[in-house]
Amino acid sequence: MPICFSVYNVAGYNDKYNTILYREPILTREDYEIKYIVFFPGDYSNFFSNSIYTSLRFEPPCECTDYCYSYEALFWVISSKYLYDHIVFVKPSIFSNYFSTFSNFLNFPDISSGVTAQNRNGHGSCEAKGDRDNLAQGGRDMLIGRHVSNETSTQCSYETCANNKIVAAKSIKHLLCLLLSLNKRLSENRKKDRSNFYNGDSTNGEIPSFSTEGTDVRICNRCDKISEKWNEDKNCMNQEDNEKKRNDQCTHVNINIKEIIKSKLVLIGFSKGCTVLFSLLREANEGNFFLSHIDSIYFLDPGFNKKIYNTTIENSALEKLAQSNLKIYIHSTPRQVIDETGTCIHDELANFLKVLKQFSIPISPFLHYINVEKLVNPLSLHFEILIDFLGDIYEDPKDTSPLLRSCKEMQIVICRSKTCVKSFVFENWKKTSLLV
Repeated sequence: MPICFSVYNVAGYNDKYNTILYREPILTREDYEIKYIVFFPGDYSNFFSNSIYTSLRFEPPCECTDYCYSYEALFWVISSKYLYDHIVFVKPSIFSNYFSTFSNFLNFPDISSGVTAQNRNGHGSCEAKGDRDNLAQGGRDMLIGRHVSNETSTQCSYETCANNKIVAAKSIKHLLCLLLSLNKRLSENRKKDRSNFYNGDSTNGEIPSFSTEGTDVRICNRCDKISEKWNEDKNCMNQEDNEKKRNDQCTHVNINIKEIIKSKLVLIGFSKGCTVLFSLLREANEGNFFLSHIDSIYFLDPGFNKKIYNTTIENSALEKLAQSNLKIYIHSTPRQVIDETGTCIHDELANFLKVLKQFSIPISPFLHYINVEKLVNPLSLHFEILIDFLGDIYEDPKDTSPLLRSCKEMQIVICRSKTCVKSFVFENWKKTSLLV
């Protein structure tokens, strides 16, 4: 099934840009509540090498050479699962040596050490070092959990990021501002389309204004405050003298949530994209109003490795998450969550689940593809989670291994595995594309 999408480069918080791939609902149904599916991809993927985005030099030269791992392919996979919803596919702000980062969403301590943390205005950077195949292999190795030396990844030093101050609720602010910018662009396009349809008659071509009833939010670009309700800037001004008051007065972005989020959000992070989801959870205490607009959160094969992810959430944020009744799902492959012995779950995942359950936060963890790693390429297996995270989840009752006992203790569901190589979409997709 062909899928059409639009590509926008839109401004978020403090004019930091991200590229957005967007698709409106393909099908409609009266009894269905439309949602916004916000997807954050991971490392290695980029626009396909032969796409219009690379041929017109919209993207850097280190694009994706395997179509099955490209943004176009991932968008097709996600889009086919959500035909009745809006799809908002957020491209990482930096793409360097096949490693990506969502630095516009993250504060410096939370940014992975695998990339340079500086804004690229939505366009990735490629600092090619050595043979391109080695870089590609470095990306594959990082994805499947092998050690990657400093020679194959650009390191983020403190000096590089020293000017990146800690911003409160940065992920929430940036996501809200991105959605606001995207909404404005879509509204402008609809007005143009209607104007053309009515031969320039602006009265017939008007788009009805959205209801302004809803939560009002003020985002401050100077003092980093975010709040639901506000008084005029009494607390946001430097009180030393009148001159400083004029110079240091905060600039605000006033947002009515209903103008941006007209339906519930479903947030999906895949691999490195999960860094944004962890950050959003950490910010629950500062922007708890945002939680009521989220239907569910999906962590897809994040690989709980603290060298890449900051999974620490303060108690105050956990208390807010417990009050929100937020639905959280974690879908993992063995390579990303099983320890070196192959019989136990990584401590990082075990501790994360333990903390959330201590605060009675609903969380549903699943483990896929037990005992099939020898049949399928680990990288293809990593991407296969995008195929199988939705739909009916069948538990595998036949597995009696020590790993099963470890999973049962943590209430992790071991899913029934595919047994035929032909059933793995990405493995066959890659083989087919090599033959073309």
